[in-house]
Amino acid sequence: RLWSEHRTLALIRGEAEATASQRVAVLQSEIEKQRTLPFVLAQDPDVQHALSMPTAERIAALNQKLASLSTGTRAAVIYLIDSDGLTIAASNHDTDISFVGNNYAFRPYYQVAMEQGHAEHFAYGTISRRPGLYLSRRVEDAGRTLGVIVVKVEFDAIEAQWHRFAEPIFVTDDRGIVLVTSEPAWRFKATAPLSAEQQAEIRASLQFGAAPLDPLPLTPAPPAQGTGRVARIIHGKPPIDYMAAAAPVPGMAWRLHLLTPTHATLMIATTAARSLTVLAGVVGLG
Repeated sequence: RLWSEHRTLALIRGEAEATASQRVAVLQSEIEKQRTLPFVLAQDPDVQHALSMPTAERIAALNQKLASLSTGTRAAVIYLIDSDGLTIAASNHDTDISFVGNNYAFRPYYQVAMEQGHAEHFAYGTISRRPGLYLSRRVEDAGRTLGVIVVKVEFDAIEAQWHRFAEPIFVTDDRGIVLVTSEPAWRFKATAPLSAEQQAEIRASLQFGAAPLDPLPLTPAPPAQGTGRVARIIHGKPPIDYMAAAAPVPGMAWRLHLLTPTHATLMIATTAARSLTVLAGVVGLG
């Protein structure tokens, strides 16, 4: 029986690792499709002129252009911030949650882009109240810094797809905080306790709003010898055991985690092993 469990868990681990790699590829593809947009827009004359020589006509035309691009590229929002941190144009300019007129000088994606040329930052929207990945690029003209163009990417479609699978899936940043997940209740929870300094930094930037940053409801479960990582969801009654697989997201300080249920597969393997044992005993007696 122990040999059967060991072999079955090893098979589950291999399948979980392969599935995690597939999920990473889909996530990376979605991000890569959006990464080129702020780079191209930062060199667009309409964007540069709106910052260097703003007029009502130019801003109105740019609002329409950004709205069209947002729809065509499936970006959640595209917006232009001037050198003071003030949003002067946005794809959602005509909505109740318009970013126009809001100051984002406190946001890391603005500060880092102004200093280093570009930035990527996952955060909870202070206006939209929706989480997403902010891709930003500094806008320049003749060596003069004019402002920052930002593209926000949301992952609702990917999360909805993941939610249909039996395996819980979630993505964490380099601090272990859950950013994208098939389990909405897990968002902004952490795989390990955060230091006081980390929490203070997160609160100051409003990165995750008022999220309590509680620990994930996971605990290690004792695995069979040499079978890899097994996790247990502790809020279940009884607790549920999963094989845990993880894979890095290329080009980012993110990791994708996938939890594959082990109970049903182990039950089948155990039943089969018992049947074989009984059969072997009958044959031996014969």
